[in-house]
Amino acid sequence: MVDFYNAVSILYSTLAEFCTERSCEVMSAGGKFEYLWADGVKYKKPVRLSAPEYIDKLFDWVEVQRAQLLCLALG
Repeated sequence: MVDFYNAVSILYSTLAEFCTERSCEVMSAGGKFEYLWADGVKYKKPVRLSAPEYIDKLFDWVEVQRAQLLCLALG
């Protein structure tokens, strides 16, 4: 799981300069699908974010989840 996260992070960092808040105003998959952010804590209702902001929040969320899993495993 850590290797996958690191690989995705590296891939995203190579694309980040091409996808800015201005050029990627919404997190989407083509014209048909739009991703809304909700983490259940700060964002209880789904909100529209730019793609870079969405990805940043996703990476932060994954880090929190990973830390919580590690705490549970170490008990």
